Amino acid sequence: MIRSAYCNWLAAAAAQFIVVALANAQTVVDDSLALLAASGCAACHGPAGLGTALAPPIVGPALSEEEFRAGVRNARGSMPSYSVEVLSDGVLDALYAYSSAHEGIGVPVGRVARGAEVYERVGCYSCHSNQGQGIMHGPRIAPNPIRWGRFVWYIRHPSGQMPPYSPDVLSDQDLADIYAFLRRRVQPQPVESIPLLAP
Repeated sequence: MIRSAYCNWLAAAAAQFIVVALANAQTVVDDSLALLAASGCAACHGPAGLGTALAPPIVGPALSEEEFRAGVRNARGSMPSYSVEVLSDGVLDALYAYSSAHEGIGVPVGRVARGAEVYERVGCYSCHSNQGQGIMHGPRIAPNPIRWGRFVWYIRHPSGQMPPYSPDVLSDQDLADIYAFLRRRVQPQPVESIPLLAP
């Protein structure tokens, strides 16, 4: 509750800052880190976009330009949406260029078998089902999990009914093992290929 309220306040302050600093942001398009600061992104996502306790990483090649643009123009959660009047297309293009070119947080080596054990031990299956396919209580998280940086961030700082898992409960290696397990799940068959489910 406190973190959410603080993030809301910080996001609102960042939005006001952007309006004032927009002209300056236009002049630092070629300086990526300065642009992150001038545009307000660094306030929640960190000075290099690698994420903080307030917001997930925004760097790495996983997001398409369309997804990145939609996430800024039509944001969800506590992040405010930024119109073209507040954040120009030119500034947004420069931000995406930095985000997509940056390697982000590298995925450590995970152990699939160990990941399966940890996944069951901590009860991930109770909301996400045995193979990560999702059920009523939790979304699908396999076989194509979200990018590593955001995966770690969300487990440490979840929303909704999901409890947070600190490093004391799930170490970074535990998370790497779970991630490896999820990535190795078999892609489900198309619905139309299953006679009983075919339309």
